[in-house]
Amino acid sequence: MNFFQLECFVSAVEKGSFAEVAAALHVTQPTITYQINNLEDELGEKLFRRTQKGVEATAAGQLFCEDATAILERYRSALERFRYGAEASAPVIRLGFTRLPDNYDIFAAVHRFRVQYPDTVVDVAQNGIVADSAEEKARFDVLMHYRYHQDDFADMCYVPLGRCPYYVTVSQYSPLAEREALKLEDLRGFRQLVIEEYKNSAFQVPSLRELRRAGIEVTAFENMDQLMYAIADGVGFGVYPAKYREMKAGFKRVPLCGLEALEYGLLYHPAHSAETELFLQFLINELRDVPVR
Repeated sequence: MNFFQLECFVSAVEKGSFAEVAAALHVTQPTITYQINNLEDELGEKLFRRTQKGVEATAAGQLFCEDATAILERYRSALERFRYGAEASAPVIRLGFTRLPDNYDIFAAVHRFRVQYPDTVVDVAQNGIVADSAEEKARFDVLMHYRYHQDDFADMCYVPLGRCPYYVTVSQYSPLAEREALKLEDLRGFRQLVIEEYKNSAFQVPSLRELRRAGIEVTAFENMDQLMYAIADGVGFGVYPAKYREMKAGFKRVPLCGLEALEYGLLYHPAHSAETELFLQFLINELRDVPVR
């Protein structure tokens, strides 16, 4: 038994989905399943049962979750105390994201940097999408950025790393899943599903104007979970830029032709430390122009 297994287990109890835990911890779903299976083998009890929407804890799982949560809280508390003491004497670089990352190579690059430069602390944001406000930007030394709206970051420097293409995400049972590639006109008669928050913003690609011109209806959902359930149920399709993110079971990702691949790169403040400059150059050398898989 290890702390990563406990983290996977407690997160799965809270989220009710191995796939969502995998996305949150930046690993693949089989990794989560493997960790849970090992934990069940060690305890000699089934901790989860399958449901139509995902998983739910068994009685044994609910009982164990209380102790596992307490263990993790003690573990995190101990790490915080150590980290506070370490950061008092070590340079700290804070890395954030302007949206949830699709390119997970950055986490491997950060790990390699930590190994090569153990005296520098890299603090990676764990709270999802970073707001575009001046206060949020000021919290970070480096931001991984998808270049939707560079004007919002005019006070920061930007270095491009590469591009990632757009895909149509559909249920594996959708007629669209049978195609090798799609154009916007191929989607006529199907419904695009979007997040309510982004439907009238630069984050909505294609724009609502393009969709209406193509004769495509749009339905907005409150959050991504609702949207993905609707896609799985065959209600419609989604369009997203992606490079490495794996698809959940039951979905298929089909390349969308005719949209320019989305550029991504790093944002940083003009006045930055020597440690931040070293970190930037390391990431650029590690990540720039990595071929699309």
